[in-house]
Amino acid sequence: MKQNNKEEKPFFSVVIPTYNHEFFLEKAVQSVLNQTFKNYEIIIIDNHSDDNTENLIKNINNEKIKFIKTHNNGIIAKSRNIGINNSKSEWIAFLDSDDLWYKNKLEVLFNFLKKNNNYDVICNSELVVDKIHNKKKIWKHGPLYWQNKKNFYKILLKYGNYLSVSASIVRKKFLEDNKIRFSEEKNFSPTEDYDFWLRIAKNEAKFKFLDTVLGEHLFHLKSWGSKNRIIFRESERSQAKYHVFNMQNFTSSKKNLWSYIESRLIIEDIMKLLYVNKYFKALIILVKLIIKYPIQSIVHIHFKIKRIF
Repeated sequence: MKQNNKEEKPFFSVVIPTYNHEFFLEKAVQSVLNQTFKNYEIIIIDNHSDDNTENLIKNINNEKIKFIKTHNNGIIAKSRNIGINNSKSEWIAFLDSDDLWYKNKLEVLFNFLKKNNNYDVICNSELVVDKIHNKKKIWKHGPLYWQNKKNFYKILLKYGNYLSVSASIVRKKFLEDNKIRFSEEKNFSPTEDYDFWLRIAKNEAKFKFLDTVLGEHLFHLKSWGSKNRIIFRESERSQAKYHVFNMQNFTSSKKNLWSYIESRLIIEDIMKLLYVNKYFKALIILVKLIIKYPIQSIVHIHFKIKRIF
């Protein structure tokens, strides 16, 4: 495939927020520099790391890299927004500094867009590498059969966030036209991407989920979800509750909708306990949930089983 490397405007802007991830960051950046498709820029937003991050990027010394330092006060959304605001491309590609891409990712996406340029968000599958429990699993985001539904916003709100930041690209014009950025509300962090996808879906964006594994999503001891599971869950809860009572307009029965979503959040906690073999604790929470929300519980359990198998 021939590419015009002399273009001033890159086709993709790769936004990488980072903080004290020197070891992981090098792998993430190299995975972008190794791409077979070359028309991109890399925007690294460093939250004033006190490790060797800045020297690492200086030593890589690549003209495609733009290095920006900021104080985000623990709000990763601020760093992502700085990356979006400084981007020059048509498409924003997000990559967390502890994840990586396979070398054909951007080429696969570019070739897809040449034939299908009517989408606003594209999310590919990933290999999840869990270093904590020594497990690997392929995440197929979506699920795929949801992407052509009319009210995707409603689906995302009811069933949760089935997108991944490092596996997603977004059309910048759509963000600009609809004035969408990541929310910098403190109680939405560190899972503020859920609100981001919800707002995009509410503005009737067209989503496409590619059943192709194009990168790796890493879980390790320094991951947000590993260190602060309670904060992680509460941020998701805060975003869902905000949309139920302040944003959505597809139902006036807000309390009923919230009970449905709350039961789903608890089921997801149970699934995580089962994943780490904490069966007794999971059973106790499940019994309490069924007593409180019997119908909603059955619906969500059925859905989880259907999605797994």
